[in-house]
Amino acid sequence: MEKLANQKQTDYFWRKKEFVSFVLSILVFFIHISSFVPYLGGDDAIAILNQNLSFFFKESITRFAVPMYFILSGIAFFRDYDNGKYISKIKKRFFTLCIPYLIWNTLWMLFEIICSYTAVSTLFVGRKMFSLSIPNVPKGIFLFGSNLPFWYIFYLIVFVLLSPVFDLLVRNKKAGIAATVVLSVLSIFEIGGSYRLNYDAIVFY
Repeated sequence: MEKLANQKQTDYFWRKKEFVSFVLSILVFFIHISSFVPYLGGDDAIAILNQNLSFFFKESITRFAVPMYFILSGIAFFRDYDNGKYISKIKKRFFTLCIPYLIWNTLWMLFEIICSYTAVSTLFVGRKMFSLSIPNVPKGIFLFGSNLPFWYIFYLIVFVLLSPVFDLLVRNKKAGIAATVVLSVLSIFEIGGSYRLNYDAIVFY
């Protein structure tokens, strides 16, 4: 009976996570929507309405979506975590995170190369030209250089690798609180922060 109850709780947790993730995906879509951009200029009623709608959908109700994704990812990873499961979790995330990350980064980089150095470029005007060089190729594949939205996946991979460190900080309350305060201060004052060093992501995760 206890095993059945635990299974029901587990199933309920994943159903809730799927629903929340779906809602968050819609909010992320609104963050990146560009439909308002051509209509933001001017001071007539339509332009003002578009400005307010743009702010509402892109800067207000949607901005908690990405932090919530990090929180959910941390919960899903650590809900049954112990250091004995580290290797098995690494193997699982290798197939669910690393492989898709590398494949999509590579495909997008190849797309940028094609759009930069072939006749196809005439069909995709206004794109920044890809600089084909030895540093830029590994950057495009491993550091989302051509696929900027995948900064999120990059962080998840790094966080999974660092999970023993996070587990140690969570178990040691003083160290965890101190690390959270330091990271929050660095984030608030934007000290060295970027897509590759996003303190907020660490705190939320």
